[in-house]
Amino acid sequence: MDNGIGGMSANVPGNADHDALGDYAAYVGTVIGGLYRVDRLIAEGGMATVYLAEDLRHGRMVAVKVLHESLAHSIGVQRFLREIEVVARLQHPHLLTLIDSGTVNELPYFVMPYLESQSLRETIAQRGKLALTDAITITREIADGLAYAHERGVVHRDIKPSNILMSDGHAVVADFGIATAIRKSSGGRITVTGSSLGSPTYMSPEQAAGELDIDVRSDVYSLACVLYEMLTGQPPFDAQSMQQMLTHKLTGGYAKLRARRPELPVALEAVLHRALAPERSERFASVHEFSQAMSAALPVAKGLSKRTQWTLAAAALVMVAGGAAVVQHQRRLVWAQQQIVEIDRLAKRGSFLAAFQLDKQVRPLLPNDSTLNALRPLFTDYLKVITVPVGARVSIRRLAGSDTSWTTVGVTPMDSLWMPKFISEVGYRMRIERDGYETVDVHANLFTDMRWIGGGLPIDTMFLDRKGAPTAGMAHIRGRRLVEGRDTVRVADYHIGKREVSNREYARFVAAGGYEEREYWTEPMVRDGKALTWEQGIAELRDKTGKPGPSTWNNGTFPPGQDDFPVGGVSWFEAAAYARFTGMQLPTSQHWRNAAFRGAREAGWMYTPTSNLNGTGARLTGLGMMSVYGLYDVAGNVREWTVNPADPGRLTQGGSWEDSPFQVGHLIGRPAFDRSPLNGFRVAYITDSASIVARLSTPILRNVNPRDFRNFVAVSDAEFAGFRRMYDYDKRPLEARLEGEGELPDARWQKVSFTAAYNGPRMVALLLYPKTSNGPFEPVILWGASNALTDRRLNPQDGFVELFASFVPRSGRMLVVPLYMGTYERRDSTFGRPRGGVPDSTTGFRDLTVTWIKDLRRTIDFLETRQDVRADRVGFYGVSWGGLVAPLALSMEPRIKAAVLYSAGYASGPNQQARTEVLVANYAPRVRTPTLMLSGIYDAVFAYETSAVPFFDQLGTPSPDKKLIANDGGHALGPDVGKREALAWFDQYLSGRAPAPPRQP
Repeated sequence: MDNGIGGMSANVPGNADHDALGDYAAYVGTVIGGLYRVDRLIAEGGMATVYLAEDLRHGRMVAVKVLHESLAHSIGVQRFLREIEVVARLQHPHLLTLIDSGTVNELPYFVMPYLESQSLRETIAQRGKLALTDAITITREIADGLAYAHERGVVHRDIKPSNILMSDGHAVVADFGIATAIRKSSGGRITVTGSSLGSPTYMSPEQAAGELDIDVRSDVYSLACVLYEMLTGQPPFDAQSMQQMLTHKLTGGYAKLRARRPELPVALEAVLHRALAPERSERFASVHEFSQAMSAALPVAKGLSKRTQWTLAAAALVMVAGGAAVVQHQRRLVWAQQQIVEIDRLAKRGSFLAAFQLDKQVRPLLPNDSTLNALRPLFTDYLKVITVPVGARVSIRRLAGSDTSWTTVGVTPMDSLWMPKFISEVGYRMRIERDGYETVDVHANLFTDMRWIGGGLPIDTMFLDRKGAPTAGMAHIRGRRLVEGRDTVRVADYHIGKREVSNREYARFVAAGGYEEREYWTEPMVRDGKALTWEQGIAELRDKTGKPGPSTWNNGTFPPGQDDFPVGGVSWFEAAAYARFTGMQLPTSQHWRNAAFRGAREAGWMYTPTSNLNGTGARLTGLGMMSVYGLYDVAGNVREWTVNPADPGRLTQGGSWEDSPFQVGHLIGRPAFDRSPLNGFRVAYITDSASIVARLSTPILRNVNPRDFRNFVAVSDAEFAGFRRMYDYDKRPLEARLEGEGELPDARWQKVSFTAAYNGPRMVALLLYPKTSNGPFEPVILWGASNALTDRRLNPQDGFVELFASFVPRSGRMLVVPLYMGTYERRDSTFGRPRGGVPDSTTGFRDLTVTWIKDLRRTIDFLETRQDVRADRVGFYGVSWGGLVAPLALSMEPRIKAAVLYSAGYASGPNQQARTEVLVANYAPRVRTPTLMLSGIYDAVFAYETSAVPFFDQLGTPSPDKKLIANDGGHALGPDVGKREALAWFDQYLSGRAPAPPRQP
């Protein structure tokens, strides 16, 4: 329900101005303006925070909106209050009345009725495409309210589905004139890029372009967008960026109405497209004229003569400039043809989501274009979505932007649902619904195969749970093989809470006498190594007033207004007792991690930025981005108890609001009696056998926490001198051979082989270089990701190479891809193949590591024999696994003159410790190569603060010749991230070109 708060989301997103819930809840319990006692926070919108309050004078509930502080500072507060006095005089049945206004703590507020209503946004989400008559009726009611206001000189400027309330079946427009009042009171200083003065999806082209002379035709355009969405289930415009959105609006780049809903009248399509004309002069002059045209375009009732029907249809079409429609269509076709080149460019640089969105705009205009069809596999995955039972409706919606409507895309089983490829952009959320079953919300990438970048397998089948089942409201997690030490354990399907247990839920346990029922307390109570009787232990579990309950409660209950905050201040014993009370249990560490993170390297960065970390207190459960499986707050808020013992007590997961992102992956033990406010939990329903549960419930040793390299001390120079000798080899004739060659669209390629530096299979390398030159080329050696250890063959059009490294030959250099021992087709039984290149303490891994470095050095030997290569200007480009081993390569090979490392760091996992003689951290101080490093601050493989930053700091390269660029992403940074910086680095340190001067602000 929107509850009469027009345009406000029910979720409260974190942002730069309101990082802690305390900011939102600042007015709860206070009286604003001496008249309005604030009951609770309702929502957070683009302009204001909204509270439910009691009007003390009239004994009614109202919605009080307090403008954001950042917005209030940009306007003249008193002028704003004067401007909205005009709005207060608007009285119309289809406009939400402004009751009052004023200031609180120097921030403007205004008061509106509180309606138990549903927004049009929610109506569309529930019903999908509305019936034609319903959509027209709603549009006409909105138009009536708009016309009334327009006649009094007020333009809304922010018409969108979430600002339209459906009260008793009728449309009521909210927030009328507020955006206009803000603009006028700011003296023109605020634009749409600086504040939410209109939704980009619905605003007119002139408003999106920042023009100031906005008139009623802007509201005509926005209303047409809303009508289009009611009829099709999706807005006419949906772009990744404001610039793309503006481009689409200025060119009319959207699918025709009847392309999405063919049964609609041709005349209505013409009316709607006129209202959406990019040029305001081509639109209807008023909403009244638009409303009349819609009515004339409706299907004619049966019984009228053919002559009358044709006359009415013609009347609708006369209102549309027919010639203009043809011109507009031709203009869109030209625009669509031009966008194919842009789609190709976006796909090749790895901007899959942007390419996908642009394809959605272009394809309806060019449905059979062969070039467009050939490009689609570059940026599109074809997902298989299967459910048990079948027949579930699958809907998707964009995660970015203001639009929250769902678009139905099919019914299960679905064999090839088109979705954008997933690497470093989260594109879509998916909803799966079937009558009689629980609705499932997940990320669409749950069904994608991420193994090609070292991620997880796709889920094969989603099992739906019947409504009313004991596990209702929980996430259903598919069983899989979980790694347990060096073994794997097959676990069955299980359920886990989507949210942390709340105060409201825990209160039911307390009210039911949970602290008095001994049957829920089955674990022996031990404190500081001393066994306690149950009576002794339970006596310690009291709130601040001595009553049974969490340490954060008072007088047997939680603080006012914190019903849906996570319960905190509970010991492990209390969490376990509550779980038994509900017929559940605490999850094991493995069950928790599998549900929370799935494939952490491709997913962890999604929710960490919106999680409650580095905060000052807990917040409402269910805020921020959910994890792939649909869990909230798996990072931050409260740390969560699990079953497993861990020194000094029991294991907690996920970190708390006080923790930093790098601590989220830590497995932290806490005393079982610890009742810190930071301690909370979620419950699970596990169906595995007792033996499997027991195996996964074993103690977690302290060394499972990621290793912190910030204080690492490398071995002495004398000891390191012995390590160097391992990489020596006797120079033998190369006996180079050309194994194959050919051309790609942007480059030529050769595959060559030559004698290795050891007894074994011949060394192989792939060379890619520009078509437009014969050299000599500066060579850049690629050491790629660990997929090289699993892929069976390297071909010239390898997807990873194309995506992450093709910019090298396009810059005029030669890309050299050595096939290191154990990668691609270079297999040999002499050497084991480590999983994902992960270091271990065996001599076998040590010997294989030495072999890899010899392969690199031997490749440079080969390059020195080529006449088309500048062997005195060798570069190194390490990606993920290649970034990890870079210190070994750079310290052992002085012929490398410059390095770029993408997602690099020390291997810091519990089973990732190499022997001292090949431990990367011992090699970093010996590096002297100029090095550029790009790292994601939410990298789940190389933790930024404890792995990546120490890696960079400990490089022996002089400070002026090394640089670290932090990116707001995870391990798999976008493949286009840092390419410009990488090329500039090679220009400076390989080509000897001076760096470009910094741009002037």
